[in-house]
Amino acid sequence: MKKLSAKVALGYGVGSFSEASFYQFVNTFYLIFLTSVAGIAPGMAGTIVSLTILADAAGTVFIGHASDNLRCRFGRRRPLLLFSTIFNPLIFTLCFITLDQSREFQFAYYLIAGALFWTSYSLFYIPYSALGAEITADYNERIRLRSVSRMFSVAGSCLATAVPLTVIEMMTARGASEQRAWLFFCILFAVILSLLMLVCWNNTRGFEKSPLGPREKIRPALILKDFWQIMKLRVMYLLVSSKVAFMTAYTFYTGAMLFFLRFNLGLTGRTISAIYLFTNALSLLFTPLILKLAVRFDKKRQMAMAFFIAGAGGMLLSLVRIESLGPALIWISLFSFANSTYWQLSNAMFYDITEVDEMANGAKREGSITSLQCLWGTLTSAAAFQAVGQLLKINGFDSSALPQHQEALAGIAKIFVLYPSAGLIIASLLLFYYPMDRRNFELLKEAMERKQKNLDYGEYESVIRKLV
Repeated sequence: MKKLSAKVALGYGVGSFSEASFYQFVNTFYLIFLTSVAGIAPGMAGTIVSLTILADAAGTVFIGHASDNLRCRFGRRRPLLLFSTIFNPLIFTLCFITLDQSREFQFAYYLIAGALFWTSYSLFYIPYSALGAEITADYNERIRLRSVSRMFSVAGSCLATAVPLTVIEMMTARGASEQRAWLFFCILFAVILSLLMLVCWNNTRGFEKSPLGPREKIRPALILKDFWQIMKLRVMYLLVSSKVAFMTAYTFYTGAMLFFLRFNLGLTGRTISAIYLFTNALSLLFTPLILKLAVRFDKKRQMAMAFFIAGAGGMLLSLVRIESLGPALIWISLFSFANSTYWQLSNAMFYDITEVDEMANGAKREGSITSLQCLWGTLTSAAAFQAVGQLLKINGFDSSALPQHQEALAGIAKIFVLYPSAGLIIASLLLFYYPMDRRNFELLKEAMERKQKNLDYGEYESVIRKLV
C-alpha cells in the first residue's frame, strides 16, 4: 500500500494536539482545582470527577454509532468535529470558574459543567480517532499515522501540564488572585486549542469512506446490538481487558502525581512544572524509539514489554520507598515509557479490529469500535478517580494541612506508585493472549479479498477463529 504523505499525516495529527491538551489538563488539574482552589472536600471532589466521567459514558454510547451512520454532504464524522470545535472550549472554561456558593450549588455546578465538557470532548475524540482507521488500512502505516499524532499529542500534553502552574504562579506573584489566574489561563488555553481543532477539521476533508449498507437509526437497541457483536470478538475483549488494567494504572498515577510532588516531596509549582516538562520531553524522545520497535517487533509485543518493565520497576521502587526527587524521576521515566507506548499504539491496535469486525459481521463500524473502547476507558477512569478520592479521604488527606500526616503521605505514595505498577503488570499479562499481530492481520486481509471476490477462503479459517 502507498505510504501516507507528510501532508496527510500532519493534517490529521494536529488534532491530537488539542485533544491531548484538553484531556491532560482536566485529568491533571481538575481534582486539585476542586480541592485546593474551589475549596471542595476531597471525597466530594472525587465524586464530582467520577460522576462527570460517568455522565460522559452515556453520551459516548451514542456518539460512535452516530458517527458511523450520519449522512450529510459534509461527511459523517467531520460535522461532529466542527460542533465540538465550537462548543468544547467554552464548556472547558466554565469548568474552572470559582463559585462563592453553597456546597450543594458547587457540587451541582461542577458536576454539570464537567459532564458537558467530557461529552463535548468525546464529540471530537471519537469521530477523530475513527477517521484514522479510514485514512489508511495498512498495518504499518497505521503505526506511523498514530506516531505522528503522538508527537502532536506529546506537545499538547506539554502545554497542558508543564505550563499552567508556572503561568498561574507568575500571575499571582503580580497580584492576581489564584481564582482569577486559573480562569484567565483557561480562557487563553481554550482559544488556542479551538483554533488548532479548526485546522484539523479543515485538513481532513475528503478522507471519509462511504459506509457499508443503509443508514441505521440511532436507537439504543441497535447500539447495544452493535456493541455486543463487537465485544464478542476475541481480539476486542482481550484488548479491552488490557485497556481497563492500563487505564486503572494511568488514572491512579495521574490523579496522585501532583499530590505526591506537592505534599510528599514539598516541591514548588515551578519545580513541578519543570518535572511535567521533563516527562513530556521523555515522551517526545520515546516516540521514534517506540515507532521503530513496534514496526520491527510488532505492536502488541512492544506494548506488553513496556508495561512489564515499568510495572516491575515500580514494584521495586515501592518496596524501597520514594522519599526524594531522584527515585521519583526514575519512576516517572518508567511510567512515561509505558504511557507513551500505550497512547502511541493503542488506537492503531483498535483500528485493526475494524477488519476483524468487517470479516465476521459484514460492517464497517470504526466509530462504534472507538466508542466502545472509549466507554470502557471512561468507566474505568470514573471508578479509579472515585477510588483516588476515597483513598485520600481514608488516609486522612487535608488540603489545608502542611505538612500532611504520615498516614496521608503513605497513602498518596501507594496511589502514585504501587497500585499503578500492579495495573501495568496485569495489562502486560493480558496482552500475552492477544492474537492479532502483523502476520495474522495480513492473512486476514487476504481472506477478506477472497471473500469479496466470492472465492474460497477455507485455508484461512484457523486464523479467523483465533481473531473472532
